[in-house]
Amino acid sequence: MTEIDQIRYQLEKAYEAYDSYEKPNLSVPTELLAYKWATFAVEYIYAASILAKEEFRFIKPQMLLTGHAIECVLKACLVASRSDPPDKHDLVQLYNLAKNYGYQLNDKSLAMIVHVNHYYYKDLGTKTKYKARYPTKTSERSGGSVPPNSICISIVNTLIEQISNNIVYPFREMFDSLKIYKENLQRTIRTTLE
Repeated sequence: MTEIDQIRYQLEKAYEAYDSYEKPNLSVPTELLAYKWATFAVEYIYAASILAKEEFRFIKPQMLLTGHAIECVLKACLVASRSDPPDKHDLVQLYNLAKNYGYQLNDKSLAMIVHVNHYYYKDLGTKTKYKARYPTKTSERSGGSVPPNSICISIVNTLIEQISNNIVYPFREMFDSLKIYKENLQRTIRTTLE
């Protein structure tokens, strides 16, 4: 066993011992799971905001975080509709699935999702996947129009609002609390960047 395998083995045993205290393993209610997906979306889109302030120095990481935020909020829409989200990353496909449950965005937002998807999932010209994540095996350009972060934040917020409007009462308040969470994240970002 190599050194790193030994470390992994020791950590696995530690985590297994820790996890044994968390029984029983209860299912998470659908509304709470949708809320968790939405919270991930908020955290990732605001993390992308920090990189967006760097004026194009970190486009790939910014698009990776932005794409993941949009993926998470679209999966939140699906979970809130009692549909298991597919284990896929194509934002256009996920939007089409969410649309089947009544979620809608304006044309400008849809165009931004396509642009983010170009970086996050598959290049529109070369069809290369995951260019924001990994280097390409061939010499090809990367880039294109970078969607403004403010519009991407708006996409996440709009879909969360639609989820909140469609969810049953006690859980609606939970989604409404995301507004306060977003304000706190914005305040933290402003403080961090000063």
